[in-house]
Amino acid sequence: MSYLNLGAEREIKAKGFWTIIGDIDELHAKGLFNAPGRQFMVHMFSTYVFLGGFQMYMWYTAMTPLTSRAGLPFSAQIAIRSTTLLPYSMTAMVAIISDNVPIFGYGKLPYMLSTVIIGSAALLYLGTSSLEVLAWDDGIRIFWCLILVAIMGTVNDVLTQGQYAVIVKHTGPTLISFQHTMASFAGLAASFVAGIVLDIDPQWSFMFAFFFAVQAVPIIGLNFMGDLGAKKCIGNETKARDKGIIALGLLMGVHAIGLILITPYTTAFTKQMVSLAGGAVLHFVSYKTLPFTVFKINLYLFFCRIMTTGLYVPMYNFYTWDAYPGTNCEALNLPNFPNVVFQTLASIFSATAGLLAVYLFQVYVSHWNARRAFWLTTVFQCIAGLFDVFIVTRANRTALAWTGLGDVTLTVFERTFRMDDLVSFLMGNNVLEPILSLLDALPGTLLVCKIAPKNVETTILAVLSGFGSIGRSMTGITGAWILEQTGFQWQGRGEEQDCQMGLGYSGSGEGASWNGLAITLLIGDVILPLLTIPLTFIFLPDISLDDDFLEEDAYQGNQLMPQEARELQAPPGSAPLQRDTDMDAASFILALDYKTTSLIM
Repeated sequence: MSYLNLGAEREIKAKGFWTIIGDIDELHAKGLFNAPGRQFMVHMFSTYVFLGGFQMYMWYTAMTPLTSRAGLPFSAQIAIRSTTLLPYSMTAMVAIISDNVPIFGYGKLPYMLSTVIIGSAALLYLGTSSLEVLAWDDGIRIFWCLILVAIMGTVNDVLTQGQYAVIVKHTGPTLISFQHTMASFAGLAASFVAGIVLDIDPQWSFMFAFFFAVQAVPIIGLNFMGDLGAKKCIGNETKARDKGIIALGLLMGVHAIGLILITPYTTAFTKQMVSLAGGAVLHFVSYKTLPFTVFKINLYLFFCRIMTTGLYVPMYNFYTWDAYPGTNCEALNLPNFPNVVFQTLASIFSATAGLLAVYLFQVYVSHWNARRAFWLTTVFQCIAGLFDVFIVTRANRTALAWTGLGDVTLTVFERTFRMDDLVSFLMGNNVLEPILSLLDALPGTLLVCKIAPKNVETTILAVLSGFGSIGRSMTGITGAWILEQTGFQWQGRGEEQDCQMGLGYSGSGEGASWNGLAITLLIGDVILPLLTIPLTFIFLPDISLDDDFLEEDAYQGNQLMPQEARELQAPPGSAPLQRDTDMDAASFILALDYKTTSLIM
């Protein structure tokens, strides 16, 4: 596709803020976009700095501190956290519906405005209600409020992408880079504030998030984005050509909604069985819909997602639990970190380590053979998992005893903690572990991007990343179930605190012992990931990560084809079908550019 000549031919290069505005103004003057530059950039700033930047970071980092302070059992906390990932697998469904069901002539505005109003109300409720009210029935009110907030973020992100995709189509990817830069700086700025606010009161974070969300109401309501969505609906020809992809996107959304609805009313085991059954159906549809190579690679990446345990909730509690005097929790002599250490300081160290990991991947790993790259990076992940086991069993204190750091303490926000715990946490969990974990994750990210073809990359990436969101949600359920089997359970507030360490705990001094959490970490972060290595021989091609994984015509033609078509070949005797250029006007094709959100991983 050639880019529109905006006054004169000029090469695509980095542009400043005012140049982007000028480009949008020219598109507006030519009748190719419905909003002038300044007006639309106000909408972008509102969406990606306040709504998608500060707002998302503030509520997401406050979610577990709130459920912990409310005294919810780990099973309920993990169910809440893992389920809030599911709306992010509904992106394709959201965009398809907005394209095909305009309201009052608008395809995006009514959906965005209604979700922001409802989501803002949910944030206000979480920020102002008492802990006793929020803790009722294992936090079901917290659960539904967070689901509404996550839907708000999903809808506004996806549909705004659909709007700015029209600009990108004509001017190049500069606006995308600018958007990611805005969101990254907002998240970084929020990370410096979040830890301090959380140490004061997690509910304050929800109040901050409320103000960052509600500011979008007048901007969306006044249509600063220039939505005239009814004119962009997808034609019948497009629907017929890509009915498989559309069906897959809709099924994924229905699956996510079903899991959300059953979560408060079923056990972790039952939900996991439903998740597995739904995942099997979705992969069968993807087998019928996508090229066979894409199906295999996606299935392998899905296995990598579910062959682990999502244990953020118990790990957060382990590091930050404020043990009440006289309870069995006090006897464990826990790290006792304030949130400014666990969130803010850790974010700085992790971000720095992440830059090194990206450099190592770019220079070395990205050129390796695909199978061998996943073998080695899986081993990296297992080594990273051992760092958590090292600290949870308190072996770090024994290993660093010779340094005398155990006798040095710091007090921040009235929380006193040991230097040997701090050094282990920062250097292990937030320097070495992020490097190894990111080196494990980046090959999968590269594969997802390489198997997304021209013309339909945004839709396919939305579907593939939706599988990732479902898989990551399932890891939390797996972790909760294994923890339950080991007997590891912390709950209660104040003098009602009860910390049961579970299987293998000896009750020795300072909590130094194997326990249910350490065993679960060993299973989920070491043993299960190792089981994915043999799968590389079945699902991954024996080629370099540098090579092309698909032929150029892999997605051309009807998606529901016989086997030979799915094997990346056109039917015998026929010419490959060419995509209609009008296809690119539909926002469900353009809207869903793939991005990795570190908060969600």
